[in-house]
Amino acid sequence: EFPPRTIDLTVEMLHLKDKGAEYVFTQILGSNMVEAFKAADRIKYDPLFIGTWTATDVNFFKIGKGFIRDRLRMQSMAGLPSDGTPGVKLMEELIKRYKSVDRYDLCYWEGVVIAMIMERSFLRAHEKFGKINPETINKALQSFENEDFGGLFPNVTYTEKNHEGSFTGRIVAVHENGNFTPLTNFFVPGKGEIKLLKGK
Repeated sequence: EFPPRTIDLTVEMLHLKDKGAEYVFTQILGSNMVEAFKAADRIKYDPLFIGTWTATDVNFFKIGKGFIRDRLRMQSMAGLPSDGTPGVKLMEELIKRYKSVDRYDLCYWEGVVIAMIMERSFLRAHEKFGKINPETINKALQSFENEDFGGLFPNVTYTEKNHEGSFTGRIVAVHENGNFTPLTNFFVPGKGEIKLLKGK
């Protein structure tokens, strides 16, 4: 946990290096992640970085070129191009059609996920209640039980008391070329069994 106003993370990285930390766990955005890599390089510190899916953003691979290397793993609930699921294929079609991004991107993925959930809730609200308003949308969302979105993200369930949707994720490797490799199966932390994928 770096102090919020810290610009240069070298001192914090030096503390971690001096303590013998082999892993650096982060919950920071892409530009901060790159600064963490740079700071580690300045002091010749080469731990494995483990972050959340927000560790990458639209500029991450451009500003991180030469610094990312093969040292970032992250938790992600994203369906990846290598999965080849219908949901991922749909997203790839949207990328080609609208050209908002030029390749698979997790920020774009997030937007598509939100749009898919909301679109289905609007349609279901109309089908079930004949009108679309905040109350019927909420009820429609609460009718989602293990709702499948074609593998673009894990199935979601909403209830009256739980709007979490899903707590399922997996660990992926982030590569400097902008690709992601799944290292584990999808699992629920603390509940599901983690299986390392063969050859990873």
